[in-house]
Amino acid sequence: MSLRRGFTAALVIVAGISLVLIFFLKGEIPVKAQYTLESSALQGTVEVLRDNFGVPHIYGDHSADLLFAVGYSQMEDRAFQLEILRRVGAGELAEVFGEVAVDADIVARRSSYSDREIESMLAAMKPEHRAHLEAMLAGINHYVAQMQAQPQQYLPLEFQRLDIEPRPYTVTDLVDALSIVVRVFGSSGGYELKNQTMLDDLIALHGESNGRTLFNDVMVLTDPDAYAFTAQDEGRSEAQVAMNDATAQSPAPDSIRIAANQFSQRLQRYESALALAGLTRGASRSLVVGPERSVTGNVLMMQATADGHEVHIEGAGMKVAGLSLAPFGLPIMGRGRDFGWLITTGEQDTKDIYVEQLHPQDKHRYWFEGEWRDMDVRIERIKVAGGDDVELEVARTVHGEVVEWDTDNRRAYALRWAIWGQELEAWSSFLNIARAPSREAISNIISAGLPGSVNISVGGEDGHIQSWQVGRIPIRADGVDPRLPTPGTGEFEWEGFVAPADLPSIANPERGYLVVWNNKPAANTLYGDGARWGKHFRTYLPLRLLDRDDSISIEDLREINRTLAHSWGSVDLQTTDPAYFLPFLDEALAEYPDPKRAQLVDTIRLWDGTYVDKDRDGNYDHPGLLIYSTWRRIAMDTLFSDDLGEWHYKFDADVYIKYGTSLLLRALEGEDAGLPTVWDFLNGSSRSQVITRTLNETWRELEALAGKDPAEWRQPVYWRYQGLEALSEADSDRPAPSETSFVRSTGYTGAGVTLGYLDAAIPHNGAPDWMAIMEIAPGAEGHMETATPAGGQCWFIDYRLRACRHLADQVTRHQDLNLKVLPLQRREVETVVESTLTMLPLR
Repeated sequence: MSLRRGFTAALVIVAGISLVLIFFLKGEIPVKAQYTLESSALQGTVEVLRDNFGVPHIYGDHSADLLFAVGYSQMEDRAFQLEILRRVGAGELAEVFGEVAVDADIVARRSSYSDREIESMLAAMKPEHRAHLEAMLAGINHYVAQMQAQPQQYLPLEFQRLDIEPRPYTVTDLVDALSIVVRVFGSSGGYELKNQTMLDDLIALHGESNGRTLFNDVMVLTDPDAYAFTAQDEGRSEAQVAMNDATAQSPAPDSIRIAANQFSQRLQRYESALALAGLTRGASRSLVVGPERSVTGNVLMMQATADGHEVHIEGAGMKVAGLSLAPFGLPIMGRGRDFGWLITTGEQDTKDIYVEQLHPQDKHRYWFEGEWRDMDVRIERIKVAGGDDVELEVARTVHGEVVEWDTDNRRAYALRWAIWGQELEAWSSFLNIARAPSREAISNIISAGLPGSVNISVGGEDGHIQSWQVGRIPIRADGVDPRLPTPGTGEFEWEGFVAPADLPSIANPERGYLVVWNNKPAANTLYGDGARWGKHFRTYLPLRLLDRDDSISIEDLREINRTLAHSWGSVDLQTTDPAYFLPFLDEALAEYPDPKRAQLVDTIRLWDGTYVDKDRDGNYDHPGLLIYSTWRRIAMDTLFSDDLGEWHYKFDADVYIKYGTSLLLRALEGEDAGLPTVWDFLNGSSRSQVITRTLNETWRELEALAGKDPAEWRQPVYWRYQGLEALSEADSDRPAPSETSFVRSTGYTGAGVTLGYLDAAIPHNGAPDWMAIMEIAPGAEGHMETATPAGGQCWFIDYRLRACRHLADQVTRHQDLNLKVLPLQRREVETVVESTLTMLPLR
């Protein structure tokens, strides 16, 4: 059983009551207009004003008190999500969900910190930062105490039905959970074992030289045709770095395949566990418009990203509002005092697999720098609901945790993280951002460096706009091929990290705007073992939309957001503008005319590239969508399956950034490509001959599927599933996006779907999760509007099956791309305040 289905079964147990009972008990929890709490952890009074969408606006005179309120408010909204995050981070899911979660717990235990390591991380924090972290922890635990004392009022239904006993959070729990968030959004890589298996297979199919040629054509180290956000006007780089054989491994194919498959399967289950916790990675897109391109002369900013909740904090030097992720608490993007800031994942290669050479008589000893060294080994015990405990050996080398063993060949595979030990520093960085007094101050914080690999864009009231790539980017030794495992014997160690000043950045570009959509950061960026960017990548569309208009308004940004969503670039990272391929299709028609093929190409040409069902008949309106997507798939199969076998789709199936369509473009462009392929994927045929065959196959397939009239061919609407359990039980009449594109549900964690508070699925609008549009204008003129898809701010359901009124109040808004206004001034908040919590020191 998969972890998804195991969790689904558990949530059915959560629902565990007759539909009749649900009908009579289901309802809305009454709003408490005024309430108070007292705590000895507080120095002064704090007010938490919740607005008409449940967003907490927190005001106080002491910064530690504000963090206490942040922790408490998170628990009010999403206590069950925090519990799942704690268990994912600590490797304690199997204790609740049983054997199905053991693999996820194994991955977590291997990659989590020991108590000694956590103490070292805490000791390295500035005392002031640690005090604020502990204040947030105190707020979390104040709510836990209320859950224990008054479960009927404070305990989420899921705790009760899954028999989870609420317990205080330790600082270790908090560090484990924070580390999960930082790693999910600030680390990439670790696919070297899979890539090595691919290389071995290609060599077995085609011989040593041809196999390596094919590997290099597919797993490029840079593609000069890819748009780079920091160097868009610098022309194309002709550089392509060939694979260096110095670190190329030739392990026994069976052993590397077994290790790669085991590692991949465990990672998939772990990623399902992250989805249980509401963490969905990727899809972030940022647009920043400078004052010279703005109707009002103020900076405009737009963001769409992963799901989270919102918070507004003001007082004691803080003035910040925006998106947060449990249990981070602090906004990770949004509005500051006179600036806005946005984040997308950097997708840089920051994790490496090292091959450790083991001692002939002792697998816990490995060869490093001319001597045998002992691994650090500890034994962990995983409790399993309904089954026996699992004893797990956790072993570490100088490089990191051992993720797989190949003792028959005296090898172990260790995973090295660039972010290792830096997660609390990342949290401290966002505390500094929350307290930044100016745009200049946040720019200085970012320029000094942040640990996680992300791209950050900032716009200020002063009109300054800037984007940076930040993070600990390893400097690999000469001779290392970053796509493949690295020998762990000491000759090929990281030589430090790229200095923050040497990482790509761009300020106030001449074109007057910035576009950052998880894309290539600089023209000379080398790819690692995961992400590869190419010419087809989705940034083409926002660039085109922004170039159409020299004067852009908030309303224009709303329309751009709508177009970007409906273009499906956040959902299917293989899709792109058909215009890239139309010249080749027209060329084939000119050489081999045919009315059927002409009808296909003309229909593709007339499609505007959007997934829209205006007549709401359950199908996307234009037949060009189905024809184009079918042709693109058939063309990729035709060109690559005979040469690459199953690797023609597997090579990027499990990475976020997809490259297959760019590989298709390069193969068809021939010598006109910025990086021409060495291998002849056309197998001696002309381009027009191959395209003609693919168009014929497209006609045959769609005619068999949908009838003889192409004007009637339609793609059924795709659906966004409200929570992982809804996706796991997906209705066959409501298709999810293909496994080869981007299957995802919203980040909702809880029983809201099974109890009927949320629809199991809604038509997919193509947008990512949290969305925001901002104008960075002085004072009260500042504007921010947002929406989140997974219900709303608060996910609380009580033991009576009553739900927080804000569990589902943004679903329709998000679906219609109709954002709500987030008030930023206290007087605005007070006009829509729904409840007020006053926090007082315990006297």
